[in-house]
Amino acid sequence: MQFLNKKREEGDPGAERIAARIAAQIIRWQISVVTTINRRVNRYTKAGQRKFLWMFCAVWIAVICFNFFHAQQTTTIGKVRPDYLPIHIGQPSDIPEPDKKPILRTDSLTIKK
Repeated sequence: MQFLNKKREEGDPGAERIAARIAAQIIRWQISVVTTINRRVNRYTKAGQRKFLWMFCAVWIAVICFNFFHAQQTTTIGKVRPDYLPIHIGQPSDIPEPDKKPILRTDSLTIKK
């Protein structure tokens, strides 16, 4: 456990003060948001809170399902001819026409000038 015995390097005291001030502001903001939410939630009875939770979960699940099924219907991949192989580096990326001569599958390093 040698890492526990290492001494910490002294940093810039100005930067340390600024970091502490920023951390305190973030914690203060989190506490204020939590107290506001707790105040609003505690206005309702336990049954009302449970009903709100179930409604929130149902809406969230409905949105996820809609996105999943909508994405499956709209995303299609075009069919490629079965004899078509991906073209190598340095060559055009479009599918060659059937009546044209096939493009040689070489990269720019093997082409001699």
